[in-house]
Amino acid sequence: MPEDRYEAGLCDALFGIFEGGARELPEIVAGLKESGIDPHGGGEWTDAVLCGELARLSDTPVKTRCPTPVRVEGGGPARDTGETGNGTAAASATAGHRVDDLLKLGLRNRWYGIAGSHEVTDKPVGVTRLGERIVLWRDGEGTVRAVEDRCPHRGIALSIGSVAEGNLRCRYHGVEVDSDGVVLRVPAFPECPMVGRKMIQSYPTFEHYQMVWAWFGDDAHPEPAPLELPEELTSPDWSGPLHTNVWKGHFQYVYDNIADPMHGSYLHGTTYMQERGTRVDRMKLAETAHGFELFREGQKETSFDWMEFVDTGSTIYMRAKIGFPPGGGPGGPLCIVFCVTPVDETETKIFAYRFRNVSGWRSDLYHFMYKHRFRAFMDAVLAQDEMALAAMPAWPPRENLYQHDIGLARIRRHFRGQAEAQAEALAAV
Repeated sequence: MPEDRYEAGLCDALFGIFEGGARELPEIVAGLKESGIDPHGGGEWTDAVLCGELARLSDTPVKTRCPTPVRVEGGGPARDTGETGNGTAAASATAGHRVDDLLKLGLRNRWYGIAGSHEVTDKPVGVTRLGERIVLWRDGEGTVRAVEDRCPHRGIALSIGSVAEGNLRCRYHGVEVDSDGVVLRVPAFPECPMVGRKMIQSYPTFEHYQMVWAWFGDDAHPEPAPLELPEELTSPDWSGPLHTNVWKGHFQYVYDNIADPMHGSYLHGTTYMQERGTRVDRMKLAETAHGFELFREGQKETSFDWMEFVDTGSTIYMRAKIGFPPGGGPGGPLCIVFCVTPVDETETKIFAYRFRNVSGWRSDLYHFMYKHRFRAFMDAVLAQDEMALAAMPAWPPRENLYQHDIGLARIRRHFRGQAEAQAEALAAV
């Protein structure tokens, strides 16, 4: 049997076995023996054979040990030239203007996801994050680097250039810049006074478990704070693939969407993941040490019933739990960890980890089933969210909120309070 047909048949068999209530390895093996699907190499299903097949077919991402909190030194604006980078508010701007800018393009003094690990290679790639044009690349050791996407000579994008010995080389005149934004060479004019000076903004970066983070500070906080990652990204008890995409719509709409469990019954009500549950309910909110939890009063672990907003002071993320139908197998509810990064005023980069509480063979099982079945279900749900947010008006909206909206109202108050505090701190610099 061809490999693709074998994998599809094995996935279908496992799905049916889980629908029947099996969760432990001996029960699953017994079900496979009765399924008519034989191991790819022949022979009979055993615990060891199944574990070996799942490991071979799963593409489970490797989770290396990551101490938290993490502190990464370096980065910051270009100070030698009097230039402050393309995201720093002008000194003459009023505090009110600063608040507006922060609410349009994202709070500062936070770590943000800027790319999936797979999106960064040894070739320069240009991205826009928080309204700032940035170029990413991997140096000779494979470490992700990030600087302002602007050659200090004439301003052309460095992302159309090349990587030379781990540094960036501008395509226009060959000017070379290192990962700190320091000009290394001006080959057309070796005695150029730019050589040896930090001329463009650089960004501290950190890579862990499929994702690249960058620090976006301001003049009051140029050095990065320790990055406190969600437990799911560091604990060996959780495993999940990362989904990334760019959505049309202001970043606060994405937070609003996640802080609105009730929309799941309507926007997603015909999908495999959220077809169960009631369409009438009330929301309850509970404060936590770094944010709040929001949950439906009338149901639990049925569909989209619970979410959490977390601002550690160094990064912001959200969790959403979605009950898995019986065919989902072991691992409990789906726990989606969302990291939301503004691109500009009209687009948002989303990072959605799709975690389950699994390890060992259960982790391989989940990733195998994800590849062949669950990813399509989950992508269908996010495609509906993407469609809805693209149909929203420009931010801020004209709207009339009611009880279900207590979560998004709470997040908006938090963002405004943080923006006002940051604007006040900048005014004192």
